[in-house]
Amino acid sequence: MLPLSPRQRCQVHLQYNVTAYVSKKEMHSEVAQDIRDIFNAPLIKEAERLLEISIGK
Repeated sequence: MLPLSPRQRCQVHLQYNVTAYVSKKEMHSEVAQDIRDIFNAPLIKEAERLLEISIGK
């Protein structure tokens, strides 16, 4: 949880919103898996690393 964030979405709705911006339909499941990996990372540093990798794709 992000206590300083004015609005938070659950992981499922965030995933739906992100995949809506993915132009290639065949990439939706890959992007969804990346998001799950980021949320399930054991440490914030690992989550940040996975996010950077996902952004670079």
